[in-house]
Amino acid sequence: MRVTINYTKEFEEIPVLLQELVEECDVLNKKADGLLTIVSYAMASDDAGLLAKAIHDLRVVLNKIDSQISDVADMSSGYYKAKAQLETPPEVVPEEPEQGTEEPLPPEEPEPEEKQPPTQHPKIRTFHHMYGSNSKPDPRDSQGEDDMIYSSPDAAYRSDSDE
Repeated sequence: MRVTINYTKEFEEIPVLLQELVEECDVLNKKADGLLTIVSYAMASDDAGLLAKAIHDLRVVLNKIDSQISDVADMSSGYYKAKAQLETPPEVVPEEPEQGTEEPLPPEEPEPEEKQPPTQHPKIRTFHHMYGSNSKPDPRDSQGEDDMIYSSPDAAYRSDSDE
């Protein structure tokens, strides 16, 4: 019967413990190899009783190896995660002033960004004239083949007499 045991070890001793567990697996592997030889012999000699016992013993040994390797994998994973955390420098947290010694500073507000008017390229139409009701249409809006696309929205509804 297998049981789970929890105990503490020094961090520096973990690699030694892992190596010992791997060496135990090697011993169990040699035992499994010997049992495989017995299985082969029992099959060749038609000894059903010996074959059944050898197969059972082999399965028990292989189960122990599997369990041991699983323990090694879990412990080594935890060990290397902890080792990485120890090697990573901790974040420096600014110390808070003692109570009553300093007045807390208000949070800094970002400086307002100065908005620059967009630069206008002489060949780019801006359509600013369309926003005011008293403004005249820009003559550039009626140039070219795309009169309806670039003209003011109400140009399609204007008659020649409105101008």
